[in-house]
Amino acid sequence: MKKKWFLLLFVCVLFSIIGQAVVDAAPAPVGDIYVQDFADVLTDKEETELISKAKELEKNTSAQIVVLTVQTTEGQAIADYANEAFRQYGIGDKEQNNGILLVLAMEDRKARIEVGYGLEGTITDGIAGRILDDYTIPALKDGKPNKAIMDTFDTLIQAVEGEYAGASELPAKNWDFQNWGLSEWLTFPLFLLIGLTAVLSALFALYAFIINPIISLFTGGWKKGKKSSSDYHDYSNHHSSHDSSSGGGGSSGGGGADRDW
Repeated sequence: MKKKWFLLLFVCVLFSIIGQAVVDAAPAPVGDIYVQDFADVLTDKEETELISKAKELEKNTSAQIVVLTVQTTEGQAIADYANEAFRQYGIGDKEQNNGILLVLAMEDRKARIEVGYGLEGTITDGIAGRILDDYTIPALKDGKPNKAIMDTFDTLIQAVEGEYAGASELPAKNWDFQNWGLSEWLTFPLFLLIGLTAVLSALFALYAFIINPIISLFTGGWKKGKKSSSDYHDYSNHHSSHDSSSGGGGSSGGGGADRDW
């Protein structure tokens, strides 16, 4: 009898958890992924403009910026809701994880910028917070949510474009020795020393991890340096604890910021 009651209780709890998960899930994306305006904040013209800008950004950088508006997150913290929606939508390139999600919960009066792993160095938590403070929240407080979205979207695009432009447009170094000043002559030996150290380190690593094991293999010393299966198991467990599940494309680890208005 007790087993039956326990089984019944387990089933009830299980269905409660599943039901809560269904409630908390973000709406399935409709149409172009870039604009998911379920709160009906934007005009058709504004949606078209955002989609065009987002497509151009993805074409040039592979990064994706998506805006999601809902009436409410049904009591779920907006940070958790945004992270789940980000993974559900698979925003950004799967390999680069270079996606950004802007979420507005209109009835809850909450906004969040969720950033993919690959762009956390560009859109840090602090920068995401400042973007919300400078562009999103003031317009929302003025009762202009569409302006909040448009301005925030443009600012995020500029930040992402700047990241990719900076990575591909490094200035060429001037190697005209005759025109060098004191600063160039002082820093040149330092860079030379760094380069020499890097070369020596590479040679040492080559010997230690490739040449020496090969020699040891033929001299019977290989077993001394060989890791046991338990060593690799511990290493795998340590690093797998930092992994995160991914959606259909990019993923986010919770980087970003949120604000109330």
